[in-house]
Amino acid sequence: MQVSGWNRDCCDFASAKMLNDAWQAECVSVLALQFGDGVGFFDALTDWQRIAKSPNQRLEYLAICETPLDLAALQTACMQHHPDAEWLPELLNQWPENPQPGFHLITLVDQRVQLTLIVYPIL
Repeated sequence: MQVSGWNRDCCDFASAKMLNDAWQAECVSVLALQFGDGVGFFDALTDWQRIAKSPNQRLEYLAICETPLDLAALQTACMQHHPDAEWLPELLNQWPENPQPGFHLITLVDQRVQLTLIVYPIL
């Protein structure tokens, strides 16, 4: 089984086999040092959903961003990369309208996926 291309952008040290093995864990934690347009998160979530078989498995995704996407930009990015994602309405509904510096917690997929968005201005 091959993990999609998101790992090449943020996890150069990890082989696809390592990531596939990691997805089998009860709780997978990912740290993204740059949330960017969110595609890394979208891809990680999609891969995790494809591989996670147990209802007890969870994904914790911690993402740091200096300037978060506004709701319209997030929706555009989602629609370009994962237009049929069942988690899309839930993500858009919870996305902060005007994210201020600090922590923003978004839970998806029956609370099995936790996205913690850290808005922090980088000097």
